[in-house]
Amino acid sequence: LYSQRHGLNLSLKQTAGIVFAAASFTDYLDGHLARKWHMVTDFGKFMDPLADKCLTTAAFIYMVTDHVCSPIVLAVILSIGLFFVIPELFARLLKAWMPDPSSNWLINLLSGILRILILIGYILFCAKVPDVRRTFEYHGAEHKTIHCYEHGLPLTPENARSFPRLHVRCGTAFLIMVMIIAIFVYTITPLNGLIAAWGVPDGPAKLALVIVARILLMPVIAGISYEITVKWAGSNPDNPLVKVVLWPGMQMQYLTTNEPDDGQIGCAIAAMQKVLEREEAEEAGEKA
Repeated sequence: LYSQRHGLNLSLKQTAGIVFAAASFTDYLDGHLARKWHMVTDFGKFMDPLADKCLTTAAFIYMVTDHVCSPIVLAVILSIGLFFVIPELFARLLKAWMPDPSSNWLINLLSGILRILILIGYILFCAKVPDVRRTFEYHGAEHKTIHCYEHGLPLTPENARSFPRLHVRCGTAFLIMVMIIAIFVYTITPLNGLIAAWGVPDGPAKLALVIVARILLMPVIAGISYEITVKWAGSNPDNPLVKVVLWPGMQMQYLTTNEPDDGQIGCAIAAMQKVLEREEAEEAGEKA
């Protein structure tokens, strides 16, 4: 807006480059002065790299909007930054305040809660986009259609509309279960202690190793979550214990599903019928 008002012919990419360069310089100057005047604090150690991640993310967003960077690359970077880097920086800040090893379980719990809050905030942010809200309506239509099929009723909008928009085997419930199981896995796996035993001092190298190790543990966490959410809970939806275990994930579905209209339910039914036709054809081919 400034460039337009003052007759400067700057593209979005050029404007982003100028803003990024200015912000980077001020960030460097701030760190230099803090170290020179010995004003380094635990809060500053947490906020400084967090500000760097926000700065880098903003630059990548500009690059995506100007078709310089792939959205997939941005999605991967955002996922690692939001769900691994920021919680780990937060855990380090807590560790500075609570150095007693007996507090490690509390630190893992609080960083896990932060990870869940980031996920909720991310979903709420996405829900502000009209196309995403409409996608959430189709998500609700999908659940209603599956409920209708599982109850043995004819797949019609009238029948499907009577069912709730929540479902125990929803991917949202799975995501929340992943976050919860991660708290337990990270608590019983002393990553920081193991890396320290290898002689790696505190600093960027240790932070990077912890994040890589946690990413490598994700298949284990996802596997446990899958067995609980899909295998066990999906096979026993009326079990009282299932309802207790999946309650957080079911509540999250109020954010990721909306009430659909009949057209959206009809679309979900058409998709379901195609799947059923394909399965029937595959079964007939196997018998032949």
